[in-house]
Formats: sequence, structure tokens, C-alpha cells
Amino acid sequence: METLHSQLDDQNSLSTLTVLKDVLAEVAPVPITPSELSDDANLYQECGIDSIASVELFLAIEERFNISFSEAELNTSLFNNLSELARFVDSKTPRL
Repeated sequence: METLHSQLDDQNSLSTLTVLKDVLAEVAPVPITPSELSDDANLYQECGIDSIASVELFLAIEERFNISFSEAELNTSLFNNLSELARFVDSKTPRL
């Protein structure tokens, strides 16, 4: 049985995924719509994210979620999977 805390985490991740899909649609070098992205999308393969787009995406995420990435966190492995990126963003977002 899921706890209320894990249910809230799942709900928060879902909304984070929705926002991340919107951000990706704005910055991805390949024309995509949020509805085309699966939750487990590989951002390199499915969105054409490259080094320049990575920086644009980091900046857009920081702005949209009002968070900051440390230099150590600026790692391209975050873009291997959209769900993983959402969990990472959730971990940086203050909880209510």
C-alpha cells in the first residue's frame, strides 16, 4: 500500500513531467510537441538534445522551477531519461 507521502511524490512528479515536456518542446532542436514525449523519453535520441540544447534546457528548468543547479550537478546523464530528470528536479524543489 502506498503511503500518502509517496502518492504526493508521484503526483508531484507527474506535474513536473508535464512542465518538463513543455520546456523541452520549447528548447529542443528537433520539432516536438509535449504529447509526443513519453515519460521515459531519452532526451538525446528522441529530442535531439546536444551540448548547446543541454545548456538551454538547464537554464530553462532553473527559471521555470526557480531552482539552481550546482556545477557538480551539470551532468549530461540527467538527460538520459525524462522521468529521472523529473525526479531530480523534484528533489531540488522545496516541498510544501
